[in-house]
Amino acid sequence: MLRAAAEQGEPYDLTILDMRLPGMDGLELARTIKSDPALAPVRLVMLTSLTNQDRGELARAGIEASLTKPVRESQLLACLGQVLSHPADTASISAQSAARERAPSTARILLAEDNIVNQKVALRLLEKLGYRADSVANGLEAVEALSRIAYSAVLMDCQMPEMDGYEATAEIRRREGAARHTPVIAMTAHAMQGDREKCLGAGMDDYLAKPVRPEELDAVLQRWASTDGAAEDAPVPIRLPGRPEHPSIDLAMLNRLRAMNRDGEPDLAAEVFGLFLEDAPRHLEAMRQASTRGDADALRRAAHDLKSSAANLGAMTLSTLCKDLEEMGRAGTTEGAQEKMSTVEAEYERARSALEEEIGQAA
Repeated sequence: MLRAAAEQGEPYDLTILDMRLPGMDGLELARTIKSDPALAPVRLVMLTSLTNQDRGELARAGIEASLTKPVRESQLLACLGQVLSHPADTASISAQSAARERAPSTARILLAEDNIVNQKVALRLLEKLGYRADSVANGLEAVEALSRIAYSAVLMDCQMPEMDGYEATAEIRRREGAARHTPVIAMTAHAMQGDREKCLGAGMDDYLAKPVRPEELDAVLQRWASTDGAAEDAPVPIRLPGRPEHPSIDLAMLNRLRAMNRDGEPDLAAEVFGLFLEDAPRHLEAMRQASTRGDADALRRAAHDLKSSAANLGAMTLSTLCKDLEEMGRAGTTEGAQEKMSTVEAEYERARSALEEEIGQAA
């Protein structure tokens, strides 16, 4: 049918493929379509029952977006609109911009997060998802805020000054008693085995690993918070072959920030990058000093903060290096940290340069 339409001069604009088809599965069909010059311009969307489908494999087959079955009408409409509104060589399709505009939710969310970069990203994401949100910078402020306002849910960073997320949750539960139960969703950058159990054991209700993905945040808030008028799940973004990525930057992460842009307002990625440039040198200096004087706990704290900020901007290599230093500090040692700091600082400069180039080109 594709070939017949092309021969008649009325080619199909888009084809929706099922992953599991008899004789030739969806991936093989996509490759066959893209290998035929007469058919290659057609846009491809994949339907799959697998939630962990390899995005890279789909992209290499020429598939621009995928949806997990069963597919909802609003999901499909948003996905088709997004795919067809972008040129075929667009580098990526954002899940958030593909989602239809949300009606405001009745839920009000409290964000407890001390990292200014993470806070900026999370608040914009919550707004994009249709929630009203307030932010505080530590556990003490979170407890105080809940004593004044009955929030629908709390997004609780686990590591904060003054009072960490575990202590704050325990105090919230003590004050609420049996009269009320405010859902508390942990946010942790560790993603280590046993973290979920530790969070639940502290009285938290659910768990999100940083950097928080829009679809995961949406799902957990729909599960725990009142979401009247909330939108359906967004289609999964797929990266297409295009301009090569800088090895220091994961553009998919950066594009998630761009997807949260609002008309008439400054580019969120540029705003977050500006905050990162102000914040990162302070964390690097704290890591250097901690390495020199052998302060393992200070090393852990500073590396943790920079790790999280870097990940939000897609500087994943820098984030991974900081994670190594954070784990070193958590183990109570700084041995080898000074040598590793030179690698961290060099990677910071590479990531900074790549982000400046990428954000400047987008502007």
